[in-house]
Amino acid sequence: RGRDVAPFLLHLLPAVVTAGHQFFVKLHTKKSLQFGLDGLDKWSRHLIDSLLSDDGVVVIENQFLADNDLGCLCPSGTLLPVAIALFKNDIRLRDLLSRSMIDGRWALAQKFVAGSMFAGRVDAFSSLIHCGFSLEEFELEDGQFDGTFAHALERLVSLEVNRSGWQIKEMSGSPAAVPGFGYGLVD
Repeated sequence: RGRDVAPFLLHLLPAVVTAGHQFFVKLHTKKSLQFGLDGLDKWSRHLIDSLLSDDGVVVIENQFLADNDLGCLCPSGTLLPVAIALFKNDIRLRDLLSRSMIDGRWALAQKFVAGSMFAGRVDAFSSLIHCGFSLEEFELEDGQFDGTFAHALERLVSLEVNRSGWQIKEMSGSPAAVPGFGYGLVD
């Protein structure tokens, strides 16, 4: 249940806060064949290499130390409009926005980190610990591509970071390995 999102929100983030860490890198495997094996492997490698390569780690450290307002740093090409694939996520996202008392119009003007792999400042994410999510809210895993509670939460995580006054920025680099998700295909 909940793929990478449930363990992150319910267990890992609270443990990081309790341990007193200031920063973290959130990674997970990519198993969905939504983009085919070649596309999946390229995307997964892009995300992981951006965050864990020697150069990536140095960039992350330098960016967070230089920018006190930076809450989240994501691989290039992964910061997308919340409205991407909204028709698949609207019911669950609407419920989450209502529970979080986030204005829908404001939310639609924001961006979220697609792929849910990023580096973060713990303080920027700590408000998510008190949102009261439970494992039972997450659907059983059935190879879903989109439209699950976890997919809606992927968007809410970025919204909460922004609402708390933190910035979300992309790392430099080529976003060529990131799937289009239907975004950027029309000028």
